[in-house]
Amino acid sequence: MPAHKRNIRHATDTMTANGRNLMRTGAAALAAGQVISHRMAMGAAALRDPSKADPLEFTRMFTEKAVAIVAAHQAMMLRSAQMTQSMMRYGMAEAVALANVSKGPPSAADWYQRAFTQYMALGTLATQAQGAVMAPLYRAAGANARRLSRRWYFPVADARRFRRPGQQPPRLCRRFPGEGLP
Repeated sequence: MPAHKRNIRHATDTMTANGRNLMRTGAAALAAGQVISHRMAMGAAALRDPSKADPLEFTRMFTEKAVAIVAAHQAMMLRSAQMTQSMMRYGMAEAVALANVSKGPPSAADWYQRAFTQYMALGTLATQAQGAVMAPLYRAAGANARRLSRRWYFPVADARRFRRPGQQPPRLCRRFPGEGLP
């Protein structure tokens, strides 16, 4: 494949991966906000009445993060090895090109084209590595938000209810299996 077509392919792959990473980061930020609000409410409820606290959920706060971080670390190690292999492959190709002086010295334009192609390939690998490293964290945040949204809910209140003097905001309600919304 000609170098200019390879560079275009690398550029489009990089832009696609950047867009995917951006969308996933936005979704993870929304999921993290939901998880934080649910867990803050559960912590406040546990402070009011410790006998109703859910120790399993409080334990999950730490274990799920640890599992996601270990998976992200493994992805980082794998992707960094792929980037190292790509750089070594480029270095060896340059050494072969310089050693092959029977055709004459390589031109600066040829060298620049090879260097730019390698630069584009490394950019694509770096962007894909970012997505691979963040994927376990995205999955953990989304799974937490889905699981907590099935267990806890916040009753939707009409804005007028908060304007009355002495009116309390709606309390966090626990959802039990088979129980519908109020």
